[in-house]
Amino acid sequence: MVIQRLSPLIREVTLTLTGASANFFKREGLFESPYYKFLSEDSNGDIEMTMTYNSDIEVVKLVQQWLPFIHVVNNSEEAESIIQGIERNYKEFFSRL
Repeated sequence: MVIQRLSPLIREVTLTLTGASANFFKREGLFESPYYKFLSEDSNGDIEMTMTYNSDIEVVKLVQQWLPFIHVVNNSEEAESIIQGIERNYKEFFSRL
């Protein structure tokens, strides 16, 4: 995955959608949004896309909503920050049970 800095506040992350998430994005026409860009689809129906965002929380919310049917593709510092945010959220959630 490649995260590009488009401006100081606008960033881009590459995600892979599988199963239910791939079907939902196609069915609901979400690739018509300026925030989601379709890149490719493989023979299994998995989709690679980019998401344009301002704050990590935007990506964290999307990924948490679609786990385990969505994956952050790259290993950049920003992707690590997103993944760590998701891990923190789940640890905090389960620590209160």
